[in-house]
Amino acid sequence: MADLLITDASSVSSEYSLLDRPMVFLDVPKLLAKAAKKEGSMMDDDTWGRKGGIIVHNPDEAISAIASSLAPPEDQSDFRQAMADDLLFNPGCSVDSAMNWLRSSFITQTAVTA
Repeated sequence: MADLLITDASSVSSEYSLLDRPMVFLDVPKLLAKAAKKEGSMMDDDTWGRKGGIIVHNPDEAISAIASSLAPPEDQSDFRQAMADDLLFNPGCSVDSAMNWLRSSFITQTAVTA
């Protein structure tokens, strides 16, 4: 388990928000611009996006951003928890939910064909 996530604009930050740990985002303006233009883009830079951590614009900023994020790791905790609550349904229970759905579908299908 990592104490901190370093990413660009990846959706991994959504899942990582469940751990409620600091995040540092590498600024990638060309990638963001290209993704925003793409048809059917799922880019979410207006609501949660990269707001769950510190954005660094160059490598020199990364070291200080990491240090400041780890010093008080609870900073932005409320934001990260709200992000996880909004983006992720039933975290930690997906396998149980899928198996319950599968069992109920199988039972319904078996009853109809019997």
